[in-house]
Amino acid sequence: MKTWRTKQKEHLNKLLYDTALLLFRTQGFENTTVQQITQQAGVAKGTFFNYFPSKEHVVTLWYQQNTLNVLSKLDKKTFSSSKEAIVTLISRLANWIRKESRLFEIKAGQVISCQILSEQERSLDLELIKYCQRHITNGVYTGEIDSNADIHFLSALIVTILTGTIHEWIVSSPRFALVDILVKRIEFVFQPVEISKQRNEGKSR
Repeated sequence: MKTWRTKQKEHLNKLLYDTALLLFRTQGFENTTVQQITQQAGVAKGTFFNYFPSKEHVVTLWYQQNTLNVLSKLDKKTFSSSKEAIVTLISRLANWIRKESRLFEIKAGQVISCQILSEQERSLDLELIKYCQRHITNGVYTGEIDSNADIHFLSALIVTILTGTIHEWIVSSPRFALVDILVKRIEFVFQPVEISKQRNEGKSR
């Protein structure tokens, strides 16, 4: 059972996190100070640093939690093919980022300037690669994917396309249809390694 002190810490953590994100969304990252966050939350300024080293870490936590949440939900689903599993991941992430474009713009800009945050970003990319590897490996096993396909390279390429296309979308004006373009690019990557239905039928005879 959680103690009162533990519950209080969890409450303050969530309060500061939610308040910071609200202010980032409404008035921008640069225009939001730690003092504004703590004033809005009704706590002393120093309390913020008991939970977060910086404002940047709030945005990084937001990105990590949401990405891992998407992965966790998809891990519980059953897909008809490895391509469907990966296209579903790409679509879910792209739709979420499109809806939260302001926060993602902040995240995209801050990672470059902070080594710690860059390492966290790489760690999260590795989780995305692992997801792709699992499903592509399964695709090889079921005969959907050519057994000669380089599974690690293909998985890393998919994640590179995902992150690169999102950054391209962030800086483009006007912005293109993020989900549609990403799905088309991922489907294009699958074309050289997919085994046609006719070939599969021939193998089963």
